[in-house]
Amino acid sequence: MQKISYVVNSFGCLLYHMLHDMLVRAMKNIHTRLPRPRLYFDAAATTPLDGRVCNAMQPFLKKHFGNAGSIHTEGVFAKHALADARQSISRVLGAHPDEIIFTSGGTESNNLAIFGVVENALKEVSGDYRKIHVVTSAIEHSSVLEVCREIEKRGGRVSYIPVDAHGRILIAELKKQLTPQTTLVSVMLANNEIGTLQPISEIGKAIRKVRKEKHSLYPYMHVDAAQAPVYVPVHVPQLGIDLLSIDGHKIYGPQGVGLLYMRRGVAIEPRFYGGGQEGGHRSGTEPLALVIGMAEALEIAEDEREKNVRKMRLLHNYFVERLHARLSETVLNGDEKEGLPNIVNVSIPETESDFLVIALDERGIACASRSACHAQDDSSYVVSALKKGREIADGTVRFSMLTTTTKKEIKYVVSMLEEAVAEAKRARAIVNEQRLH
Repeated sequence: MQKISYVVNSFGCLLYHMLHDMLVRAMKNIHTRLPRPRLYFDAAATTPLDGRVCNAMQPFLKKHFGNAGSIHTEGVFAKHALADARQSISRVLGAHPDEIIFTSGGTESNNLAIFGVVENALKEVSGDYRKIHVVTSAIEHSSVLEVCREIEKRGGRVSYIPVDAHGRILIAELKKQLTPQTTLVSVMLANNEIGTLQPISEIGKAIRKVRKEKHSLYPYMHVDAAQAPVYVPVHVPQLGIDLLSIDGHKIYGPQGVGLLYMRRGVAIEPRFYGGGQEGGHRSGTEPLALVIGMAEALEIAEDEREKNVRKMRLLHNYFVERLHARLSETVLNGDEKEGLPNIVNVSIPETESDFLVIALDERGIACASRSACHAQDDSSYVVSALKKGREIADGTVRFSMLTTTTKKEIKYVVSMLEEAVAEAKRARAIVNEQRLH
């Protein structure tokens, strides 16, 4: 019911009641299960488990359930299976096996990377946060931005680099912000809301230049690559970075597992203490079945990337063409040339994001108005950062397609969006008319 409070501020009491009725009907539909099939267009939030991944995990859920830290036969088997998964992942990333740290997901990986580097650097400055400087972009995932805000609360300095109208970070501004005190730069590879790809290799070159000039290990370069592997190579030597986060459930793998790549020579402080697993960087029994699943998902992503990109680019173009044909006022958000092919983020003036999302949900379509990790916000901070105006940010919907999405499904989604937009505009017209009286 939190969503309703957002709408009250935008549309008034009448729209509140309309949206409330829609929510009630939607909840009834969940329990009565209308015959209409559900269409899932929220792959950026999470993806279904690939059948091949599930098959790879099955033996480790029931038969081979040993703890990799045990010395008996079951434990040794688990240890070897864990090593094989680590080896498989390292091949995909172009990394060494000992550079892979298993975590519970993307959020933990980002926290471990940022806090880990910062807290290690603090040892060199007598724990003085005032000597810590982090550079990031204004459109990072909340698991990066919230860590940065916590660093600020502790006395550190954070520079939030703006982006252009397509969501591309302003490289010249980033370079200006690099100082002798800069400890870490954290920039995502692919944005989770608008799909824009960032010039990571170029940023990496700028960072290495600063290191060379000040004869220092710092700043390190961290990349949140959670959305990337299915469509974008994540070969760390080519990216030229120090740390990289990946999340299992964004790549058709299991929820509850992720990884942090940490280049040899990089030092971090652990966030968890205990048995010293993962080279002492992340204590806790490794979730073997989940790790096996993530390794399988990454291999599939690597093997099928070219095919997936070709298919999704065609579907993306078809989606955009249909939108322009049926809803000419549609504004596209993101970079059409340098973006994830499965994300279509649009803004429709004179509408409200949550109203459209719930209206589409009523019609059997799952999509989003913003990141699922920041659902409490009034509007998308990512789209707001594009500086297209408040009305554009308020009327944003993100459609993120699965690799199994079809043209027929897209055609249906666009037709239902057309209905939802008409409904939203009628509601706004009634509200405006009541205001006049």
